[in-house]
Amino acid sequence: MSMIREFQLALNSLSRVKGYSAAIILTLGITLGALVAIFMVNYQLLSAPLPYDNQDRLFISKGSSFRDSEIKLSDTSPYPALIDAYSFKDTDFEKKALINFNVDVIRNFPASPRVNLSYITPEYLDMIQTPFALGRNFNAQEGLGAKAPVAVISYEAWDKLFNKRQDTIGQTLRFGEVNFKIIGVTAKNFVEPELVSVGRLTDVWLAWDFNLTEEGWRHSWGGQLSNHHLIGLLKPGVNPEQVSHQLTSRLNNRYRQELAGRSFFKSSSIDFVLTSFREKIIGDSYQQTLLLFTGVFLLLMIAVANTMNLILARAANRQRIMAIQAALGAQKSDLFRSILIEMSLLMSATVVFSLVFSYAGIDLIKQLKLDWLPRANELSFNWLSIVFSTLVSGLIALVTTILVNRQLDYRKLSQMMQSGGKGTALQVSKKVRNILILSQVALATTMLCVGVQVFHQSISNIIQPSGLATDNVYQVKVDIGITRLASTKVLEDNLRATRKLFTENPKISSASIAMGFPLSASTDEYFFSYLSEDAEFQKQQQGVVSLIDENYLDILQFELIKGRNFTSSDYDNVKNVIIINQAFADKLAPGDEVISKRYYWLNAPGNSPYEVIGIVRDLTLPNTEELPRVFIPYMAFDFPEFLLEVLPKQSLSAIELNQMMAKVNKEFKVSKLIDIKNAHDRLVHHDKFLASAAAVLTLLTIFLASVGVYGILTYSIQLRHSELGIRMAIGATPATIYIEIIRESFITVLAGLAAAGVILAGLWLWLENTSFVDELSVWGALFPVLLIIILTALASLFSVWQIISKPAIHSLQNAQ
Repeated sequence: MSMIREFQLALNSLSRVKGYSAAIILTLGITLGALVAIFMVNYQLLSAPLPYDNQDRLFISKGSSFRDSEIKLSDTSPYPALIDAYSFKDTDFEKKALINFNVDVIRNFPASPRVNLSYITPEYLDMIQTPFALGRNFNAQEGLGAKAPVAVISYEAWDKLFNKRQDTIGQTLRFGEVNFKIIGVTAKNFVEPELVSVGRLTDVWLAWDFNLTEEGWRHSWGGQLSNHHLIGLLKPGVNPEQVSHQLTSRLNNRYRQELAGRSFFKSSSIDFVLTSFREKIIGDSYQQTLLLFTGVFLLLMIAVANTMNLILARAANRQRIMAIQAALGAQKSDLFRSILIEMSLLMSATVVFSLVFSYAGIDLIKQLKLDWLPRANELSFNWLSIVFSTLVSGLIALVTTILVNRQLDYRKLSQMMQSGGKGTALQVSKKVRNILILSQVALATTMLCVGVQVFHQSISNIIQPSGLATDNVYQVKVDIGITRLASTKVLEDNLRATRKLFTENPKISSASIAMGFPLSASTDEYFFSYLSEDAEFQKQQQGVVSLIDENYLDILQFELIKGRNFTSSDYDNVKNVIIINQAFADKLAPGDEVISKRYYWLNAPGNSPYEVIGIVRDLTLPNTEELPRVFIPYMAFDFPEFLLEVLPKQSLSAIELNQMMAKVNKEFKVSKLIDIKNAHDRLVHHDKFLASAAAVLTLLTIFLASVGVYGILTYSIQLRHSELGIRMAIGATPATIYIEIIRESFITVLAGLAAAGVILAGLWLWLENTSFVDELSVWGALFPVLLIIILTALASLFSVWQIISKPAIHSLQNAQ
């Protein structure tokens, strides 16, 4: 028989069992499609090359600060150290560049839009082969020290700000008091490396000289700045670890020379490490994607086990057809080929369905913009998706065909026509049925344990109270423009007048001048400083500083557990008093009373110590260990913020606030307007995704496991139909029959649970070495076991119900 004819016969046969075909295609198609999508995510993170030539030679600096060999600040560097590293003539680098990531508002646009800035030297965009839609890159004459007010904008900023106008080159953007002339627009296909955080992309690149670092910090070897980096393209064959060691040694010597004689820095040192672009961009995000891949793979295995049950049942139903084929001379290899062709047709349809599902899945992942998934914007549906889906489905077809073929007894098939089929019915062995149940239970239990644990952990993070007021509160970051150059008295008067103006607005019930907010998106936005019992800072302790007025703690509803809050007198007269949280109290005076004690503040305007007048309860922010915090009644002038408490059902806009502030000072512009509730929601965005994913996978697991176990048990009961009827006829009660079926099933189920325990133990050992592991929930382990037992009991009841619910004569009528 020709191969074409065999395919036609297989297709005709499958067309008569549409429900069977649809069940396999949908079950495997959905699970395989999900696996393809997650496979592409893992490929993008682990194997896909970065879209830059010489990607393995691109590095970014990561500085650290140490005191007594203990790390104090990570991923920070002194400004002059970076300038030294950039300017030093060495032979290890092919190119070097400086970059500072920041944000600012465009002051010559009515809505003062806030944009992401990158202050760079000209080499940076060259290193990553930046293509341009319009204009050009910075040139050597616009490098360090040139003070060239020129800008390059991204394609997205070109669209958003200028509606892709062709006359954009030559237009200006005003930041602070400087007008920057646009000289270039990056191309649409440009992929910027996400070197700061996932999803953080630059809108405007400006010359390094104009970065917002204050003049004092530009010359301070003792100051540590975040988001300032050296970018390097190493020469071929150069060892980055050796270069890091040389940089650290040279800069550390300079650091000690510059700070010699200052007691605070006596035992301090700095570290300067080169981190590859890939390591910086990917980090440890692959741990979560691998875990997700494992979960979806287990789900596919459950679906495959269900498919095996359907295929074996179909093989048993087609035994007479196979017997006829054997009687006409078909060999076992011919039967194998026949089953393989049928499976290949089913898998071909499955591949098509899975690719459609994976295409939609990849598009959904890109739209979700998950803050823990780097390079998501580079995800695509391509030939690798097709190859992976085809290979996996082909492997499933081959394995299932082999397993079915091994169940065929060719000798009995040959004799079947001679005996008329009496006593020769093809049966799936009890051993195979038990293996199918065991595998279903083991995989389902593993999936359920992981899913329930992740769901429980995520929901706990979502619903836990933060200890802060989040409703009807806005954080307003203000850019004060050239007013920054005014006197302290002018700045103070302007800020106080703005606060007064806010409180007079009918929408706003309270306002606070502050700097430092607990729900910042990154610790890079925190102001870290030190408190010490002694003026020499020999016993210093680090904490996060918030500079606030008397209204701040009340607006955010911090719980005061000891002492008192600030008063207007503390703020207006700049008294040396502070409030700390419980975490800082435990560090400053473990097991001792800290109220009324005095501590020196490293950044204090004077030399007098500060008295602790109150302690507030620690916050309970999701996925975050509470940091030591200190609140100081002091006005921040350069980068002020306001906290605004509005009346219920009221809202604020940046344009509205700009109009209000213009009545005090037209230079005041909203840099960022944050709804505190949205800020808190962003903190649990990751948990919401994990909870949703865990819920979907758990429900699918329950459904597939229920169908699979029920199908296998139903087939087993059908084989014992007559036996059970006879036993009922001689006096066995329905309850006795049901209990025996459960007892037999539970032996296999317990073996499956034990196998799941082994799998989970191995998974736990792996998770212990990742950042994903958290404290296990008792219900996370008990609930899946109880659920599997209940599902088995129900499946046993439904599978035997048709027998025990009717008189024994109905079962005996079908006895052969």
